[in-house]
Amino acid sequence: MDNFIVPNVYTSPMTGSNYDGRAIIQSGACKLLGFVVQNASSTASRWIQIHDANAFPSNGTVPMLSVLISASAQGGFDVGPLKALAMATGLTVCVSSTGPTLTQVTGSATEGAFLTVFWI
Repeated sequence: MDNFIVPNVYTSPMTGSNYDGRAIIQSGACKLLGFVVQNASSTASRWIQIHDANAFPSNGTVPMLSVLISASAQGGFDVGPLKALAMATGLTVCVSSTGPTLTQVTGSATEGAFLTVFWI
């Protein structure tokens, strides 16, 4: 019999037509399995950044992982053969206009992203 993992799932709350700009997914140690994202910006690519943190990081913080999503595109990340990406402090996701460090964008109808995150 196969062993199955039942992950936790976070899906962006919608406030009117506004998208998330950032989210604290888990406070405390956990393991990221992957995520799916829709970039809300129709004009700019955005970076979805994963931070090992239990609070929102400040601009200039270096992420653990940064994935580029083209304007109006869907994308995602799957840990694949790694099975999970361990977070010691917590799991925080931010939408950034830059990849190497955080430059936070605002969650709105034209910025931010619609997120679905899977973790254990």
